[in-house]
Amino acid sequence: MKRLLPFVLLVVAAGCGGPSEEQLEKVRVGMTLSEVQGLVGRGRELTKDEIPPEVLSRRTPVGQPLKGSKFRMWGSTDGNHLVVGLEDDKVVDFTWSVDKSK
Repeated sequence: MKRLLPFVLLVVAAGCGGPSEEQLEKVRVGMTLSEVQGLVGRGRELTKDEIPPEVLSRRTPVGQPLKGSKFRMWGSTDGNHLVVGLEDDKVVDFTWSVDKSK
């Protein structure tokens, strides 16, 4: 148990700020959900109505809805975040943002 604790703390601390810019830059349309999760972790499921307005306000054109029938988010809107739109567990659309102030 003593050996595992530092590893657990490192994993928890690494996940606090959301995905890194380097990770986010690797996400592409056509990737599978498993490939995205391999880059940035499990994330959480969202319905279309649960996508934070702040996420859509950063898209071009502003407010453009995400394509997809399922959605998943990593991070939070007050830090680095990624939201993907999925069809058949493949990325069909995504948006991400990096908080440069931190």
